[in-house]
Amino acid sequence: MTDYDEAAALKASDIRPTSATCNLSAFENSALGIEPGMKFELNIECEPDENGEPVEVTADWVAFPGRSWKEMEKIQVEGEECFLEAGSPELSIYCDYTHFRMGQLTLRVGPLEDGHVQAHLEATEDVDGLGLDSFSLDVRARFLGVYGSGSVSDLIDLEGLESSGNGHWVPVYDAFRDSENR
Repeated sequence: MTDYDEAAALKASDIRPTSATCNLSAFENSALGIEPGMKFELNIECEPDENGEPVEVTADWVAFPGRSWKEMEKIQVEGEECFLEAGSPELSIYCDYTHFRMGQLTLRVGPLEDGHVQAHLEATEDVDGLGLDSFSLDVRARFLGVYGSGSVSDLIDLEGLESSGNGHWVPVYDAFRDSENR
């Protein structure tokens, strides 16, 4: 253990998802050498830990290989190293208001159906001494849309999405339109 009290260490069985969301984001930063591209983000809220503190798991900066936002099943990442360089995937646990990194990510995403995707996430390699060697989660995540600015349509087909302002495009289907995700 490094920075986290061993008695308070989070266990894999303590990570119990309650809800999840996902989205795609357009990003580029030539100063950091990040070429324009679409990135997938999965945010998982979990039951509070034994002290009542919030627990969240986030996988982000995952390269999206599809051309259409409807191609979520193309996200199939196996044992990818995280936090290697700017723009590489990041896998984080937020526990007791502290950020902890996991070093390796496996992520399999199913097709988009009824505004949701099924996702299987596996995390290994405790980078920051949380005391958690590995864990896996299966979640049903609500798709929130596509975020970005500039030439987003050069990176992804926006057909079936409508702009809700501020660089956010949401799916145009009734179940989504009537939800609180607008």
